[in-house]
Amino acid sequence: MTTSTTEPTAAATDIPRSYPELEAYCDRQRLYPLYRVLEDEFIHQHGALPPGYLNAKQSIDLEVEAQIAAEVEAEIAAEIEREADADRRAAHRRRSRLDMSEAELHRRALEQIEGSFEERRAGKQKRYIVLLNEKFTAELYRHIHDLSEKRTALCFSGGGIRSASFGLGIVQGLARYGLLERFDYLSTV
Repeated sequence: MTTSTTEPTAAATDIPRSYPELEAYCDRQRLYPLYRVLEDEFIHQHGALPPGYLNAKQSIDLEVEAQIAAEVEAEIAAEIEREADADRRAAHRRRSRLDMSEAELHRRALEQIEGSFEERRAGKQKRYIVLLNEKFTAELYRHIHDLSEKRTALCFSGGGIRSASFGLGIVQGLARYGLLERFDYLSTV
């Protein structure tokens, strides 16, 4: 049951480790996270991404990578401690004298843990992508809200004739009072 390896598996080598690798991974997997949609829309509307946003993405990437690594290290440490405790309890149940040092207990426990750091990191791939998406999206929103030019949208939701009739009435009312032109976008779902 012991499979502690140092060679990264194929899955471990496919893990995005930076946002450029994440972009390539998303392209291969045909994923389109929200931050990419917002970036494309921002570029379409303004010509380029906000200054400082790309630097912020690099910092966020390093922060998320460190967070994932810390989570994996904490999981391994907790598992090592659980295994060492199990060895202590087993020795106590046998009513024999525990003649292993703490270092030996931890070494044995580490041998019993399946998977290397890289394999465990590979298991966090989805979490890595989700965290980057959340943080990149929040950062882009921050840059959007810092723009001097403010834009507004009128958004309607609903899928039936009643909601369509209601939305049409709102649009007609806004147009009648000259307020429709104050909106930059119209969105319907």
